[in-house]
Amino acid sequence: MDASASPSATVVGNVLMIAGTPRADRIQVLPTESVGTVRVVANGRQLGRFGPVAEIDISGGAGGDVIAVDPRITVRTRIDGQAGNDNLRGGSGVNALVGGDGFDTLVGTPGRDTFDGGPGRSRQVFLKTLGTVQVGLSASGAGLRRLSGAYSVQRLQVGGPAVVGAGDLNNARIAGLLKGSYDAGQTISIANATQADADTLAGLLGDPRPVAFAAGLAKADLVSFRKVAQDGQTLYSIDVMAPVQGPRLRPGLRAAGMRARQQGDRLHLATVFTPTPMAPSVTLTDATNNLVQLASAYQSSTLQSNTHGDAVQIVNVAYAARSFANSQDLYYITQEVDNFIAAPAIGQAGTPPFNYVQAEWGNYAINQLTGLATTSGVLTLSPSPQTTETTSSVTSGVSFSIGGSVGFNAAQGPNAGLTVGLTISNSTTKTVPPLTVTYLGDPATSKTAWSFNVGYQNLPQPSQTMTFVTGWIWEVPFANYAQNPTGLAFETNAGLGYNNPLTTTPPTFGSQWMVNGTVTSSVPLPFGNTFTLAKPQVTGVSPTTVRPGDSFTIEGAGLYAPLISAVLVGGQQVNPANYTVLSDTEIQVVAPNTPGVDLPVSIQTTQGQSNTDKTITIGVAPTITVSPQAVSAAAGQAFANQVVANFTSSGAGLPASSFGATINWGDGTAASAGVITSTGPGTYSIQGGHAYATAGSYPISIAVNGPENAQGSASGTATVTSQDNAGGPQDLTSQAISATVNEAFTNATVATFTDADPGVSPSDFTASIDWGDGITTPITTVNTSGPQSFIVLGTHTYLVTGNYTFTVQVTDGNNRKATTTGVATVTAPPTA
Repeated sequence: MDASASPSATVVGNVLMIAGTPRADRIQVLPTESVGTVRVVANGRQLGRFGPVAEIDISGGAGGDVIAVDPRITVRTRIDGQAGNDNLRGGSGVNALVGGDGFDTLVGTPGRDTFDGGPGRSRQVFLKTLGTVQVGLSASGAGLRRLSGAYSVQRLQVGGPAVVGAGDLNNARIAGLLKGSYDAGQTISIANATQADADTLAGLLGDPRPVAFAAGLAKADLVSFRKVAQDGQTLYSIDVMAPVQGPRLRPGLRAAGMRARQQGDRLHLATVFTPTPMAPSVTLTDATNNLVQLASAYQSSTLQSNTHGDAVQIVNVAYAARSFANSQDLYYITQEVDNFIAAPAIGQAGTPPFNYVQAEWGNYAINQLTGLATTSGVLTLSPSPQTTETTSSVTSGVSFSIGGSVGFNAAQGPNAGLTVGLTISNSTTKTVPPLTVTYLGDPATSKTAWSFNVGYQNLPQPSQTMTFVTGWIWEVPFANYAQNPTGLAFETNAGLGYNNPLTTTPPTFGSQWMVNGTVTSSVPLPFGNTFTLAKPQVTGVSPTTVRPGDSFTIEGAGLYAPLISAVLVGGQQVNPANYTVLSDTEIQVVAPNTPGVDLPVSIQTTQGQSNTDKTITIGVAPTITVSPQAVSAAAGQAFANQVVANFTSSGAGLPASSFGATINWGDGTAASAGVITSTGPGTYSIQGGHAYATAGSYPISIAVNGPENAQGSASGTATVTSQDNAGGPQDLTSQAISATVNEAFTNATVATFTDADPGVSPSDFTASIDWGDGITTPITTVNTSGPQSFIVLGTHTYLVTGNYTFTVQVTDGNNRKATTTGVATVTAPPTA
């Protein structure tokens, strides 16, 4: 980095990236009047306004930096002081403060921060309160007192993080608040809790695991539960805050121990109540098929303190997968052990022969399977870290592949997921003082164990936290489970110990300070009690009658998407694009266009084909058949209500309003809607009106649409004659006829027309009517209805009920003709 460079700020995506210089920088991030937008001031100079931003990432550089984010800023913030003696403070959101080298001060905020002091000396300074937690009326005991040292408390009234007592669980209103807050990702705790109390709260909240206390622990100060979705992963966590260990100290030491213990409590409680879980971060190498991204995670943690103020925090996160091909379950455990030292002894080295006081500091973690019928045959895979001589970083990493069909508890969607082939991949590294790592696992008992020893030359500073990470996979054969298993359990014991030396030669030791934490972690079975993948089973189809294109649901068992090779209806494969696997018990299908009655429905998977006794009926979609009618018109004369087509529909009994018709007149003008009239059961006519500008023959197209996407169309012809002069019949328009069967109607108006010649009279015209039932009236009456307006009258008797298309033709004295069609509706006589 150029020593002459200035601090910089830029936005990448929605992350504000701020970089300091090798010099001592003073960087401030301040709010603006715009939501999500911030301004950055570095060394007294404005770097600009940036936003909206969702995260802030600040790297201080090598100097002794002062970096502060205004408490009014709530976005997630990461501050890395890097080298130099830094003072770091985040906003009121979720903050990660990394000290780096140097003697750093990390200031806690209401954002419930996480700290990493780095390899240099560091101290954590907390605000008086980290936030507010609601407390139930029956909450009491040491846990509540320890909580109030970190958070402000108020009476439980609304949703949010809460601490209750056993008596509060009997209140239905409070129980509802707790469940709602838990489902929303908030932490719910019970104070002064027995194991039975904790199990009751777990059942109320819906945590899928039993709560197990360490042996001899009658009551826990706090037992906390949380369920959150994070980066596509569902994380269930249980934390047990155990009572303080150790003898009662004399007053001076007691006060110092209480101060140190309160600091350790705040560090721990900040992780328990933070909106973002403390689950160890993962580095994904196969994001599409990695167990740590696909499966639910189950976190168990505990805090154990002693009267001196030292503390051990254990955080276990477990993922599980089932290999059906190998008849075994695999449990991947990633573990973090945080040791907080109140005031370790300081080693003193002299001149040869090294007249010094030994103050070696030992840390350990031991994990033992419990609850199996036998551990014989259980393999421990990829335990890490391995034994090292001296190291300044500890890495826990694993990369393992599982072939064949693999089941797991899904992070999203259905409760169980299944895939073909899976990877377990993760890596986490922590910086530590120089220490020796020794792996002490026992393959015969599947025990995993590590020791981390720090020599007197590298003793930690007072109030420093050291973090160790471990990880491994247990490979458990199905046969190793006890009868009716529900999951796997393992017990973790971790602790720290150091000697308080006396200044004598040769060295002797005074009191030894130790603190030991124990937590029992439970992991649900990765695929329930299904240990064998059987053939799929179809138990039902709903609905049982559909049309092509309709959706229906197949219900059954063993309907795992990765294993399905075909969905069959009537023995024919459904296009994969037309079915969706909703869960291992439901598939949604779009009915194919293969009509039939009682068509067998079945599923084909890698395990075989299902039963075929469940059926579905796919009905025939209604059909529409259109028959065009000849259209006659005169150029320049508009006509209306002329029948242009008839059609039939297989959907008998449907009203005319169930259909729509469009007529394209073939002369380049816009299409128009036709008028549909029912002419009998399943038969209909289409009438329309238009005006052609010039004589000629025009192709007419008629399109009909009906229910269930039924369609029909036909093409006809319109013959348009020219007008020799302004005379002759014009605007000939039919009139609808209503008649009773076997009853004559007389002089009914069947059509109207006009003539431009003011001197014409009805006697100048002749008219004929084709009644549509095989009978024609060659000469009928023409009367006047007003100046230059005329009507055509007709008399007829229909012998059969129904709808008839009749045709009227009018001829003037110059043999100029006009023709139109209409509809006669003939009904039976009314009954008495």
